[in-house]
Amino acid sequence: MFSIPHSIPRYDALRRVVLQNVRPPAVFFKEFITDPRHVGAVCPSGRALTTALARMVPVLENGLVIDLGAGSGMVTERLLQMGIAPERILAIELSPRLAKMCRQRCPTAATLIGDARDLAAILAQHAPAERVSCVISSLPFRIMPSPLVRDILGAVKSVLLDRGGFLVQYTYAWWQHYSLRQYDFHPISVQHVLLNCPPARVEAYVA
Repeated sequence: MFSIPHSIPRYDALRRVVLQNVRPPAVFFKEFITDPRHVGAVCPSGRALTTALARMVPVLENGLVIDLGAGSGMVTERLLQMGIAPERILAIELSPRLAKMCRQRCPTAATLIGDARDLAAILAQHAPAERVSCVISSLPFRIMPSPLVRDILGAVKSVLLDRGGFLVQYTYAWWQHYSLRQYDFHPISVQHVLLNCPPARVEAYVA
């Protein structure tokens, strides 16, 4: 166990970041232990990272904002706080436990239990006529099996080509530049989130 000084002003920002990230909800931690390939982290995304993700989304649009791999709802919550209308948001989470947490945290936004590989079918059932503004992915592609990554990104690409919009993906492997190019996604912007714990890289792509 370690502690961060309370009395030294220059440590205040670091202390806030660490305390926001090192005490994950028990359910989130349990899901990580049960299936680390899909959860990918021991705690939810920090405020600095969720803010960076939310700022990628055009506020004054009518298209859907899909929170793919929504987890406990940290990104969805930040989208709402940043002014994204709840009827525009669709959170999709594979774990029923985490989906329940997302619904409790963000009751005004729609949360569905579903597999990212079935994204087109999910949209066909729940939003058949809606265009897509943005897909925000919190899926840990770096630690997933390659065939699974190809299937998920193939589903995302199909949706973007059909309904418009772009993909936002973050990674804690901030030294890797535009890793989704190998799946025929074209990078359009990048942001480094140094105050997240650990630091993250946020990339935007078009199909």
